[in-house]
Amino acid sequence: MSDPVGEYSLDEAISVGRDLDRLGFHWFEEPFRDFEPAKYAELCRSLDIPIAATKTTRGGPWGVAQAIRFGAADIVRADVSWKAGITGTLKIAHLAEANGMRGEIHCTTMGLMDIANLHVSCAIRNCQFFELLVPEEPFRFPMATPYPISSDGTIRVPEKPGLGVELDWPTMDAQCVAHRMKEV
Repeated sequence: MSDPVGEYSLDEAISVGRDLDRLGFHWFEEPFRDFEPAKYAELCRSLDIPIAATKTTRGGPWGVAQAIRFGAADIVRADVSWKAGITGTLKIAHLAEANGMRGEIHCTTMGLMDIANLHVSCAIRNCQFFELLVPEEPFRFPMATPYPISSDGTIRVPEKPGLGVELDWPTMDAQCVAHRMKEV
């Protein structure tokens, strides 16, 4: 997979995409910003390698629906931190599934949000991968619980209540500069 984080021209993206396809890459993600659907549609028509897009589209499910309608993605991307939480991300995954597309969940680089993404990834049928940056330790905050990854790299959904992880309240309190409590 390749994710250049979006600054190619259309011609550059077509050239790189052809090379990635020839090299056996699985998908080509975000060669330009998601607010350029016409370029994405042209790229999807020009290449055989699947184009993964929509992780930064505005409007949650509505923005993704437009990308799907105009053929501006082959694989839909979403995550709970950018797409209206767990509910919004599930809606996008189901929208992709209803259109015969994969709904691959994006890494948020924030421990608790990544655990929420893990729950979503395992709750949908059209997600093949779970994306997590490694080493994962720098991204774990505010979790006290380590990521539930086995020595062979398998990650499992935590089984405790809620998202299934403990928060590191002492570290959060130590980093807090100010807070206000309101009696209800």
